[in-house]
Amino acid sequence: MDTQESDERDAALREHPHLAAKLQALKQPIAEHVTDEFLARHPDWLIRYGDGRACLRGIEDACFTQTSWASPPPCSLACRGYTR
Repeated sequence: MDTQESDERDAALREHPHLAAKLQALKQPIAEHVTDEFLARHPDWLIRYGDGRACLRGIEDACFTQTSWASPPPCSLACRGYTR
C-alpha cells in the first residue's frame, strides 16, 4: 500500500464513527424506504409472504445490514501500528 492509499484509509477510519452514528440515527427510515422499494420491484414477495410479514422481514434485514455497515472496521487505528 502506497502512502496516498494509507493516508486515505487512515482518513476513512477516522471518519467512520461519525458516519456510523449518522447511519444508526437514520436506520429505521432508511430500512422502511429500502423495503418499500424492494417490494415495489418484487411484488411476488408480497404474494408469497403477505404484506405484513414481507414488510417486517424486509425492515429487519435492512436494519441488520445497516448495523453491520456501522460496525467498527476489523482493524482500528489503534491496531494499525501493530499490523505494519
